[in-house]
Amino acid sequence: MLDLKYPVIQAPMAGGIVAPDMVSAVSNFGMLGSIPSGYLPIQDTIKFIETVKQKTLNPFLLNIFVNYNNKESHFIKKPHEIIDIEKKVGLYKNHEFYVPKQIFVSDLVKASVQYNVIAVSTTFGLLNQKDTKLLKNNCVDIIVTVNTIEEATYVMATQNPTAIIFQTKHAGGHKGGAFNDEKYSDEVSIRNFINQHKNVYFIKTGGIVNKKDVQTALEEGFKAVQIGTGFLMTKESKASILHKQMILRTNDPSQIASTKNITGKLARGIVNKLFDLKNENRLGYPALHYATSAIRSYAKNHDLKDYQTFWAGDSALRIDSLMSLRDYMESLV
Repeated sequence: MLDLKYPVIQAPMAGGIVAPDMVSAVSNFGMLGSIPSGYLPIQDTIKFIETVKQKTLNPFLLNIFVNYNNKESHFIKKPHEIIDIEKKVGLYKNHEFYVPKQIFVSDLVKASVQYNVIAVSTTFGLLNQKDTKLLKNNCVDIIVTVNTIEEATYVMATQNPTAIIFQTKHAGGHKGGAFNDEKYSDEVSIRNFINQHKNVYFIKTGGIVNKKDVQTALEEGFKAVQIGTGFLMTKESKASILHKQMILRTNDPSQIASTKNITGKLARGIVNKLFDLKNENRLGYPALHYATSAIRSYAKNHDLKDYQTFWAGDSALRIDSLMSLRDYMESLV
């Protein structure tokens, strides 16, 4: 589809884990680098694109968090459990938290066209008809993330995407499908589904970390794979040293779980005290993300492992060392 040398995509991990140097290095190697626009102001995303374009002539994609609910910035009262943690770590200053105005999805779509980005992938939702038409009219490939065969069926009928990413329950970080529930199709059902639709490009993500995993996915009928935790665990990734150490220390499946109660959307990572949050106020995404962000940022800056997020997929159980980005990519092929 994109004339890649290798059918491997570096997952677009938002939150400062991926830098332009990584994206361009992945693309220069012959895989597909991904720019994570989630949580970035539009000008920062444009700068990211420009920097990557200076470092590679090969294809890369831009990932977009799809949310057309463009409320103005506002303050919300903090849940009591958030206040209690802030007081415990010495962070508490006031009883409200700030929710910034969300980035206009259409602005990111326009930037993709303006800067000749070859492909866009979507997380958390589906592009509207206007934005989809703009991308297709400008020959920008659309790659949609789903978690169930029902989602895939709907996407195929309404979006006509270039490719579909099947994110399984083994993936780290946020559940990226278009519908915010806890459902995942089992892998047998997914394989049967893709074998019934051989004319569609399907990409697998979740639980993939080494060459054998890649080969297995291709044998199952997928055209490519997307890898997150493996790329996070390279020396060049911007994940914190503690984040990487926590993954290296993870050897028991019970240490990895999923929760909605940290950001408002289901996400998978290494269990700590943040997983005990109850979200009794029923704050959704992105409000809960911003409610807990001060705690998570403070904990990260002070190496407090109990109150920051260590997103990771089940493949973390099979990672026992850090590799250079180049060595890791060579190990996959």
